[in-house]
Amino acid sequence: MNIKERIQKALKQESGLRLSAAEVQSLASVLHVGFPVTHRWRRKPSPSKEPLAGEVRFMCRADLESVVAIDDAATEDAWGKDDYIRHMSQRMVVAKVIERPGRGRRARTIVGSLVYERHQTWIDLKRIVVGTEYQLHSFGRQLIATLQSNLNKRSLTHIRTTIDERSLPLMLFFRLVGFAAVEAHEGKIVMEYYWDGEPRPYRSELDCRSATQTWQSEVYGDDEETGGLKV
Repeated sequence: MNIKERIQKALKQESGLRLSAAEVQSLASVLHVGFPVTHRWRRKPSPSKEPLAGEVRFMCRADLESVVAIDDAATEDAWGKDDYIRHMSQRMVVAKVIERPGRGRRARTIVGSLVYERHQTWIDLKRIVVGTEYQLHSFGRQLIATLQSNLNKRSLTHIRTTIDERSLPLMLFFRLVGFAAVEAHEGKIVMEYYWDGEPRPYRSELDCRSATQTWQSEVYGDDEETGGLKV
């Protein structure tokens, strides 16, 4: 039985076919395929290994069109223009954008935005968005770093944010930049980052062994006071 008959029989039986090196060489020769096939192009590195520098500045009304378009393309529960204006009009709310600097004929481009509210001792992060084509290039980390640089032991001690428990990519992003989950209720997860970078997975006013508290097992998988981070 020659190689052609063996292949036809294997296809009819829907079974695999094991060929020797000589048979593969002869088949490649018949099909006019060089053997072994070599790729002459370089493999493109992962985008996550190519951080790009951005410039963070305060958001102005002229940026809203670009920011809303990025938000709409990157998230399911996108903020509209009115949502951004309503938050920006509040006294203690700060909005910033991050731009990719221009180079040559390439114009400066807004690639992400950040909205947060300053409280007496902490920062409430309300919104962070990075364009889909610019994700995994460290722009999100640079936005978070602008908040982390404002923290200290005596005044602003931590950053707090609330996300939907179904937003796994966003949850993983916050874990990567040092946030820890502290609460879970009604489909929402509260995450915090402290000035010293040490996670506080349990809040002091909560009894970690109380039978009425169920968020420990939902988020961490156990009810121990010294439970590890298992998000």
